[in-house]
Amino acid sequence: MDSKEFHIANLSDDKLRELKRVEAELAEKFGADLVLIAWQKN
Repeated sequence: MDSKEFHIANLSDDKLRELKRVEAELAEKFGADLVLIAWQKN
């Protein structure tokens, strides 16, 4: 397993909310399709 990998299940609620907020900001700026592609590559 790559050390950069992490599991969303291991994140605290605060971190999960922050992740969703950042994801929403990126989707707004760059388009949802690009954000989805970025998630799939990680």
